Amino acid sequence: MIHRVVASAIGLFVCAVQSVAAEPAEIRTEAMFNIWAEQNKTVVEEFKTFLTIEDLNQVYPIYQLARTASDWKVCGGSPFELPPKRLWPRAKSTLSLVKLLIEEKVLEGGEVVSAYRRPSLNICAGGSKKSAHTAAFALDIKGIDGSARSLCQFFRTRGAKFNMGLSRYPSGRIHLDANGYRTWGSDFTSKTSFCREFR
Repeated sequence: MIHRVVASAIGLFVCAVQSVAAEPAEIRTEAMFNIWAEQNKTVVEEFKTFLTIEDLNQVYPIYQLARTASDWKVCGGSPFELPPKRLWPRAKSTLSLVKLLIEEKVLEGGEVVSAYRRPSLNICAGGSKKSAHTAAFALDIKGIDGSARSLCQFFRTRGAKFNMGLSRYPSGRIHLDANGYRTWGSDFTSKTSFCREFR
């Protein structure tokens, strides 16, 4: 009986710790984006047109693709930002890769929580100086943990063809880009990549 009570207490403690460790709900909603979009109509409409022409407008909602660094508030930045036009071809490469991953059910579900970041915001948010979020276009996606094995398998067998960049952060977020074939972990090398779990 005592063992059951202790086990039950431990279970409740673990659940409580997991709840605390869980990523907070995203406050940058579509309604919030619409307010921002009204103030940035030209670039938003141009980016929407670009996505439609490239058949990439259904990959993820634009309000998610416009989310910048999660630490935007702490850093005094804007909650949303779209990449400059010179980077749109790179955005196309990344979104085309993600579209393929979704179509082939390698990547299922998820929500984009960070895409393009201006360099100053990226540095404040603790990003690498050579981050694909600034130099190209990258997506950090949460809520796709079940896709980890499939993503690593795709990375090994076909990732080089798409210049696929793949990582997973301690929060569980997955990073995807098409800015060079590589995978990395806590020490920014392949030695600590989460894909080592799925060999």
